[in-house]
Amino acid sequence: IRELLNSYELETEGNQMKHCVGTYVSACVSGECSIWSMQIELKDGFKKAITIEVSKETNEICEVRGKANRSPNSRERRVLRRWAETAGLKVASYV
Repeated sequence: IRELLNSYELETEGNQMKHCVGTYVSACVSGECSIWSMQIELKDGFKKAITIEVSKETNEICEVRGKANRSPNSRERRVLRRWAETAGLKVASYV
């Protein structure tokens, strides 16, 4: 899981995952949120799994989406919760 740090990375994530995270540039620049990408390691590289939004105000994971806005599967949720615990983040009850 790594943070997307610039407009190019956000737009690329949005295009590849077929969701709107590319429009979050101003929210990230203003410090409102940070966006993270969970990738799965495969034999021949990495595959994007889910995109994660963290609210800076609440220190909480407030949105998680897979390709075409699908909800995360159970394995992705387990990894997400482990990462949140390690990173000292809360996970919103609706995520």
